[in-house]
Amino acid sequence: MNPGTGEDTQGRDAPLPFQKLSKTRWLVRDNDPYDLEKELSMHYKFLYGRLYNKDRTQKILENVEFGVKFNQEIRTYMTQLISSPKQEEKNKIKCVKLRCQALLQEALKQVEKRLPDSVDIFKGLSFFNPHKLLSQIQKGHFEDLPCLHLTENNFDLIESQYKKINLVQWSEEEPFVKNGIPKDSLNFWLGVAKHSSFKELSTFALTCLITPASNAIVERIFSLVAAIKTKPRNRTQTRLLESFVRIQTYLLGNKICCKEFRCTNKMLYLHNSEILYSSTGKTANIEEEREDEKSFLEELL
Repeated sequence: MNPGTGEDTQGRDAPLPFQKLSKTRWLVRDNDPYDLEKELSMHYKFLYGRLYNKDRTQKILENVEFGVKFNQEIRTYMTQLISSPKQEEKNKIKCVKLRCQALLQEALKQVEKRLPDSVDIFKGLSFFNPHKLLSQIQKGHFEDLPCLHLTENNFDLIESQYKKINLVQWSEEEPFVKNGIPKDSLNFWLGVAKHSSFKELSTFALTCLITPASNAIVERIFSLVAAIKTKPRNRTQTRLLESFVRIQTYLLGNKICCKEFRCTNKMLYLHNSEILYSSTGKTANIEEEREDEKSFLEELL
């Protein structure tokens, strides 16, 4: 950087600080649909219970649950008054309560407005959790599963496998003998995918689990793409960009720091200019590209 170019030039040449690309990472990282569905339902019921009675009638202002801290502050304020509380002070407290009640009502309205479809999706995804799936009581019906259109031509086969899956002693199967049955859906179905008798069902379940179920997931993908495909990398092809996103998502999801990542010789061999950039007008062999990317990802995982 040339010091004689002035402050403006220095500001342009100086490296930009790291930016927090997403404020909603906690919504999409290390969260199981089964737990998310319970959390969302609990949050809605919590807000509803603060404003409404069990018979669905609205609570009077004095019975609205503003919280212990709020009530303590009100009592402290009242006791600090030298004389007996005047009507003016009571009106001020009532005004504050009305505003807080309106805030809770708006919060409930916004949650109810945004979550109906998502709640149904999360509830359907929760049936893939091994806690429910392997239970004779909590297991859902096949028609209650989400995204049934993804079964395509294997509808009957996948339905048959779904009905049989809880008949297998999975704790004695090879993927789960050592560490037991995972509690989260993703690792469970990754293990089931190694069982040849449930290949189609596991593929369907994993496809449903990676389907974006909230705006936060989609926003996170856009943030990753924007961070990866910068101006110097503008020629990066779509397939390679997809691989980068998958790799970075895997590292973030498993809490692996990039400093700890070590490339194998096979990765370096596959990471060449032919898959990085398109220097000719010729169309590459799609099957060969997929095989190379598959090998690259297998080496990583």
